[in-house]
Amino acid sequence: MREIKFRVWDDVLGIREVDEISFCGGFCSVADEHETYELNLDNLMQYTGLKDRYDIEYCQDDIFIDGRTGYKYKVIKDIAAFWGEPTEPELMAEDYCKTLLCNINVMSEIIGNIHENPELME
Repeated sequence: MREIKFRVWDDVLGIREVDEISFCGGFCSVADEHETYELNLDNLMQYTGLKDRYDIEYCQDDIFIDGRTGYKYKVIKDIAAFWGEPTEPELMAEDYCKTLLCNINVMSEIIGNIHENPELME
């Protein structure tokens, strides 16, 4: 069974790993090696358990390039599964679709995330 891990986006400190987590309503309380703080669930990102061609773990909100097609995708969680959602559907024409992350080409590469690299979504 895979380890369930999270990271969070903090507007001041950037991306931080989570050591402990608890949920309450639309917020969560997280602790890392420095402090405990509350944040909106939209800033919480779960690792998928999968890795890209450079052995980097995919996480929600990561952006990657499919090594076979060259299309960019954002990692999302929907219907209890992780998906690659196209960031540029207008370039894909009839190829447009969400793809289960486990079906992504092994040559794919994480190039950033929506928080630190919002320009990759353009």
